[in-house]
Amino acid sequence: MDLRRWYVTKNLARLQGRRLLPFVALLVMSIPWLAGWVRLPGDDSPRIATLWFLGLLAVAAVTSGRTVRWYRRRYDDVMQESGDSLASNDPLAPKVAIGLVCVPILVEIQQRFALPFSLPIAVLATVVGAYGVAAYPLRRHYLAAAAVLYACVPLRVLGVPAAIGRPLVLAGFAIALAIAAIGDHRLIAKTLEAQPTDVSADAGQST
Repeated sequence: MDLRRWYVTKNLARLQGRRLLPFVALLVMSIPWLAGWVRLPGDDSPRIATLWFLGLLAVAAVTSGRTVRWYRRRYDDVMQESGDSLASNDPLAPKVAIGLVCVPILVEIQQRFALPFSLPIAVLATVVGAYGVAAYPLRRHYLAAAAVLYACVPLRVLGVPAAIGRPLVLAGFAIALAIAAIGDHRLIAKTLEAQPTDVSADAGQST
């Protein structure tokens, strides 16, 4: 078994990129509202936007769960061959919880030291970039995602107004998440689904 196939097989639960696409769609749909281009029904109430977001977040989570089941049906035989199982799925909830805990701390640090740039985004970009370096070259697309996030860090330094900067940051998050999601899924597809074709071609050449 080559290194690429071994890595994908062992990390298939973490490479389910399609499960992230519903959250990409949620971010994209939020951009026009954040930019003030559209208004939601009942937008005059301060809680309506939160309720809309939570409702769409629940829809995205359900859709993501269905995607996980799709991966299980399609690739569970591969996991069984390696002695692993998609039943031990890589949950998103702990990572989201860690992020929710870290963000207020980073915001507090930024405010205390009056940093002119966005420290939370800079830290996130660094973590994503480090992940891409650690898994290079198989997940080098994380370096592209990190580059997109780094581009959002100096918006305040460049004097971009908040009314423009907030939608740009949200768009940056959506693009970075889409890059990671699509790149991970392509890694699975190119490694596992193309394998039978490659084997057949090699067999034909040997004859």
